[in-house]
Amino acid sequence: LSSTESSLKESQIQSDELKKKLSDTENLLHERDTKCHELTEKLGLAKEDLADAQVETAHKDAILEMQLEIESAIESAGKAHLTSIRRTQSYKIGTKILESFQSWKLLSNLPKKILEFYASYKSSKFKTDQWIINELGGESFPIIIESYEKGGFDSVELLLIEIGASSSTIAQAYTVLGRHLQRTQPESACNAAKLAYRADPKPFRAKWWAFRLYEAGHAIKASALLETLPNDILVS
Repeated sequence: LSSTESSLKESQIQSDELKKKLSDTENLLHERDTKCHELTEKLGLAKEDLADAQVETAHKDAILEMQLEIESAIESAGKAHLTSIRRTQSYKIGTKILESFQSWKLLSNLPKKILEFYASYKSSKFKTDQWIINELGGESFPIIIESYEKGGFDSVELLLIEIGASSSTIAQAYTVLGRHLQRTQPESACNAAKLAYRADPKPFRAKWWAFRLYEAGHAIKASALLETLPNDILVS
């Protein structure tokens, strides 16, 4: 009997030890699960922070890109305007007048030069914006659209250069082309809007370009471009 009691006691002790080990193991597992849960939460927050940082970086990059686009467009438009001024008869006459004061011979030839300029001006066809628009088929610019369908933007650019269109007329033509492409070719419509802005960099054209960017799937660039607009331009 004594031997049996002793065996029972040993079994009880072993059982208690196993229970304790099991309890310790369960506690360790619980601690591990808790840590894993905490790490998972931290990892989720880190991923969210990373995603936010990536979006913020992309947005800042887009703003910088749009600012560079705007600066480039303004610079190009300024050069084009200066070139158009230098091509006018008044500029050429003014240049000849200034040059004539360099010597008596040049000064004595000035009336003759002015008469030559005047004769050249009268014999050439005076191309107003409206005359050019009429030559391109009117306000709906069907000839521009036809040119695009045949040869894309390169063909349109060449046509506008050949006809001698002003910056405002070029912008108007590209805007009409963009509207024509808006539903079927959003990316091309976006490009047309960009070309319109580059020809005539006014805020309302930048706004229209931003809307076309959004329609073409460039939401970040569209948002960045809208942020560059003056405060008095309504975004609607």
